Amino acid sequence: MNLPESCKEKQNTFDARTLYFVIFVDEEIMVEILNNLDDSMDELVAQQKFKDWVEMEDFLDVQYQSRLEIILRGKSSSIDDLKSEMKNRIMERKQRLFNHLKQTFQKGEI
Repeated sequence: MNLPESCKEKQNTFDARTLYFVIFVDEEIMVEILNNLDDSMDELVAQQKFKDWVEMEDFLDVQYQSRLEIILRGKSSSIDDLKSEMKNRIMERKQRLFNHLKQTFQKGEI
């Protein structure tokens, strides 16, 4: 079994006091995570007031990364543990969400 590089590093730094559990995120779990993240971001946007899209995008970018990392940690994983295909999928989904939010913001619906 080929472990991601971050797991190999953790494996090499193992000592008697430390035990690492890494859950590999499969397709089903990733869909669940991204759906929850989309819902979370929609709720967040509804609660905020922004002057312009740039301000909103900067805020959302930080929030997206933070919330994704928190969700993954809750599943005993991290972005570093994901395969590149999963990382690309996250980036594509984030871009779609941001495009949708930008259009909604520009129409004045936010």
